[in-house]
Amino acid sequence: MPDDEAEVWRTVVDSMPSGFFGGQTHGVLGLYCFHMALAKTAIEEVRELKARLRRGGRPNVEVVASLKHSEVIARRESSQVANLAQKLRITPMGDKVTRKHVQPVVEQAAGRSRPWED
Repeated sequence: MPDDEAEVWRTVVDSMPSGFFGGQTHGVLGLYCFHMALAKTAIEEVRELKARLRRGGRPNVEVVASLKHSEVIARRESSQVANLAQKLRITPMGDKVTRKHVQPVVEQAAGRSRPWED
C-alpha cells in the first residue's frame, strides 16, 4: 500500500475503538484509503490550477481543460469517499448507528489484544 493510503488507513483505524474493523472490512477500508488519497491529490491539483489561472492573466486553454478534468475526478472521488465512509460506518451518522448497534460487540472485543501487539 502506498504511503499516502497507509496514512489514511492508520488515521482511520487509530480513530476507532480496538476491534472495530474486523477482517471482513479490510477490503472496503483499503478501497476507502485508495479513493481518499486520490481525492486529496485531485483536490490539490484543482487548487493549484485555480491559483495558476488567477496568476496567469489570460486563461490558458490547456490549464482550463486540466482544471475541468481534475474537478470531475475530485467530485467523483469525493462521492466515492463519502459512500465508502458510510458503508464503513465512520461518518458522524454512522457513529450514531455504531454506538447503538456495534458498541457492545466492540466493548466485548476490547479485552482481546490486537494481532500485531502479540
